[in-house]
Amino acid sequence: MSRRVKRVASKPEEEKPAKAPKPAAPTPDPYRPVKRDDGSWFFPAKPEGYQSPFETAKEKDSDVMTEYVAYKKRRNTLLLGSLPESKTKEEGDLPLHLFDRTPDQSINPRTLPVLLNKLSGSVITLSWGWAPKMLEWEKLDDSVREKLTGLAPKADRFLRGDTDLARLLLQSCIWNLLMEHVFSEGGSQRWAKHWESFAFLQNFCKACDSRQEDMWTIKYHYWRHFTATMLRHIDGTKPHLDLDHITNTIMDEMGPLFKSEENVDSLRNEIEKIADIAIILDVKMREQVEIWTCTMKDPNSGKPVGFPFEPPDMEGDPTVQPDAGMEDKGRPVDLVVSPLFVSCGGVEGGYYDIRDVKQRMVVVVDMFPDETGSSSGDRSGGDEG
Repeated sequence: MSRRVKRVASKPEEEKPAKAPKPAAPTPDPYRPVKRDDGSWFFPAKPEGYQSPFETAKEKDSDVMTEYVAYKKRRNTLLLGSLPESKTKEEGDLPLHLFDRTPDQSINPRTLPVLLNKLSGSVITLSWGWAPKMLEWEKLDDSVREKLTGLAPKADRFLRGDTDLARLLLQSCIWNLLMEHVFSEGGSQRWAKHWESFAFLQNFCKACDSRQEDMWTIKYHYWRHFTATMLRHIDGTKPHLDLDHITNTIMDEMGPLFKSEENVDSLRNEIEKIADIAIILDVKMREQVEIWTCTMKDPNSGKPVGFPFEPPDMEGDPTVQPDAGMEDKGRPVDLVVSPLFVSCGGVEGGYYDIRDVKQRMVVVVDMFPDETGSSSGDRSGGDEG
């Protein structure tokens, strides 16, 4: 007799609840601080509106926030010196509020290049309209000739040549006057009193600026930045330089270059616009944690003219000498048309040993060889200081 086996239906296996996915590791911040071989730190500039994972992390105890706090401790140690032990245990004890963001978010790092391009364009526009109205060399006063010869020893040839050459000489005149009355540290400027005090202290404290990645250099430039931005905050839209005085001063020197029957009121309006842009650019340069400088002289020898042509810091004027390049290196410069603008450091401070050319110096290179066919200067660059 066969035994029947009762089959029991197998129970379906219960589905185990799916494990919650692990939170994705934060994307490395491409703008996080970088430690250099010498032990110093570089803080790359961040694009406008950028938020790093360090800044957006919400969990205080997360790995990201732990790294963020460690990053701030390192930065404060660099900027403020060695902190006491009691100041390194808790995040709340650190004076992080000074350095936990771009020094002043109201300062857009793109503002300066825009202003610089606007200023350069305004100078060029004025030269196109007014160069044909300049007096002939023989009709200029002796004092005016002397000043022009200081800019270009062969200034007479610029005025006796075509209009393009006269235009370049006129641009050089305008830029040199802006350098003297706006972008310089002293001279004939009419500073507001509190800005005079700031300029005095800035020059006095420059001994701390070694242009290296050391504590006192960084402190100096943070002090300069915070003081300038605070003065601007108090002043509002009031300029730190007297616009009318600068306009009148430039007009007094520019007026004798032109025929008396020309409409000098129109010229004054254009000069005033240029001076206004220059004043804004100057104060923005002073507000930066970066070091912004400009010069119409050879960076190596300090000579105003006759120094060797040195690309890539220098370039020929695009309308007269567009092809001036490395093959012309060492040839003498006959005229500096517009200045060299350079910055050192990042928009958040540090890295002051790195130099970045913002606008090349525009020059006229060996335009007038002498009668024997040789260069008007030493092609070997022997006159370089």
